Amino acid sequence: MDNWVVTFVKTGSEAKVIKILEPKLDKELFMLFLPTKVEPLKAKGIWRETIKLLFPGYIFARAKIKPDLIASVLNPILDGMKSSHSVIRLLHYGDDKKSVAMRERERKFLEQLLDSNHCIVGSKGFIADNKIHITEGALMGLEDKIKKIDRHQRKAILNVEFAGELCEMRLPLEITDKK
Repeated sequence: MDNWVVTFVKTGSEAKVIKILEPKLDKELFMLFLPTKVEPLKAKGIWRETIKLLFPGYIFARAKIKPDLIASVLNPILDGMKSSHSVIRLLHYGDDKKSVAMRERERKFLEQLLDSNHCIVGSKGFIADNKIHITEGALMGLEDKIKKIDRHQRKAILNVEFAGELCEMRLPLEITDKK
């Protein structure tokens, strides 16, 4: 099982930091990625799909080393990049700055949403008897996590735990029918 690790970087510099960081890491041990989502966008009356970062300002890594070794391997590399490359810090869980592996429940939830390209594709569903029913897409089986639907923007609003805090996630959802 891989451990997931998250690095906080200056928003807008995610791709640049990955380009600089990847050659410094052992590819057998770390695989960097940016979780994205397909987001509907209406322009001039036409709906189009755009790709947006799921968590702007964060870089994710799959680490194939023991959780207690991750910080000792990554921190020296990241410390060397802080002043010139928009790296802020490695996220940690709790008071122990060596505890940097993402909590298992957070990782499993994100793994359930993301496809093999680390992207959340749009979902479709309908509403019957004031209950949401997802028929296809990343949100299938997660109806109970949806707190609100913005039908105009074609988005589902979920409250999810990320980095130990509750945050709002807006994911693509098209409601095709309401009964």
